[in-house]
Amino acid sequence: MNRSVVIAMLVLSGCGGYSIHNIDKPAPEAYEKWMKPGLSQIDVKKAMLECGAPHYAVTGFMYEKALGLKTLDEQLSYAFMVSACMEKSGFVARWDSVEQSCRKFPKYKTYPACQPNTAIPERSVERRLNSWYCRLKTDREYCRKHAFSPSACDDPKKDYDNPPPECRP
Repeated sequence: MNRSVVIAMLVLSGCGGYSIHNIDKPAPEAYEKWMKPGLSQIDVKKAMLECGAPHYAVTGFMYEKALGLKTLDEQLSYAFMVSACMEKSGFVARWDSVEQSCRKFPKYKTYPACQPNTAIPERSVERRLNSWYCRLKTDREYCRKHAFSPSACDDPKKDYDNPPPECRP
C-alpha cells in the first residue's frame, strides 16, 4: 500500500470526532482522544506510553520507525491493542471505542483486540520509560540511532538528564 494512503488513513482514523464545524482547527493529537475524570494530559500521555504506544502523538511513520510495523493492518492492529489497554484502564474515547470500531468495520474483526478472550496488555511503567519516545528524550546515543532527524539529538538546549514529565519515573 502506498505510504501516503497509510498516512491519510491513520490521520483520518485519529480524527473520527472531527467535523466541518471545527475544520478551521488543527486535527487533535492521538492523546486528545482519551478522557478520564481528574486526570491531566500528562496522565493521558503516560497511560498511552504505558499501554505500548511508541509516542503519545503517534503516526504511521512512528509505528514503522519505533516498532518495525510497516503495513497499515499491522499498525492499526497494534493501535487497537493500545486503545483496548487504555479502555481497560478506565479511559473513555471521545470517538469510537475499540468495540464500536470492531463492530462498525468488518475488516477489523480479525484484529486480536476485536477477538473475544484476547489478553489485553496491562499498563506498565517500565514499558513507558523504555518506550521509543522516552528513550529519544533520555538517551542521546539512542536518539542518534533511532530519531527521524538524528542531528536534532545534538541540540545543545536538549537536556537528556531532565526529560519531559511523561518520561520520569
